[in-house]
Amino acid sequence: MNDLKQFTGLYSLSKTLRFELKPVGKTKETFKRWLDELKHTELVVDDGGNLFLKDKQIKDAYLAIKPIMDKLHEQFIEMSLLSKEARNIDFSDYYTAFKDRSKGLNDIEKKLRENIGATYNVAGNYFSAEISKALGQLMNTDASNFDSTFIKNNLDLIRDAANGSGEALSQLRENAAQE
Repeated sequence: MNDLKQFTGLYSLSKTLRFELKPVGKTKETFKRWLDELKHTELVVDDGGNLFLKDKQIKDAYLAIKPIMDKLHEQFIEMSLLSKEARNIDFSDYYTAFKDRSKGLNDIEKKLRENIGATYNVAGNYFSAEISKALGQLMNTDASNFDSTFIKNNLDLIRDAANGSGEALSQLRENAAQE
């Protein structure tokens, strides 16, 4: 066993702990009392032991949107890696340098990373244009007015307008006019 000690403690190890905190004893009642004292109506403890309603709403929204986002992410990667730009990336220099253990490998890897990164711009531009087009349809206006900064700055209004809020739609149109 002593000859194996030379192999211990050589690398760091990270572990992920998975656990949840559940109220025990009078914890639930204490939280209810604190919430009553704070008079926060949006913070409640329900029968399932959920301490915060907002957390439950976020979780429900996450569960609803996750399959859609997974599909969009898959389409984004697929579109990027099947693009003309991706097909034009030449890996032969990298293969030769790797096979020969060449010292210029880092420079070749850097250039490859740049080329691969550029393929993601193809899909990013497509999705940005699609979002702008959908936003233009929602607002009954020309989609070319909306760049990614406008969309980012007005995300909450876009969401509310898409959910039928006339007030959000009016504010969104006003913001677009100021652009």
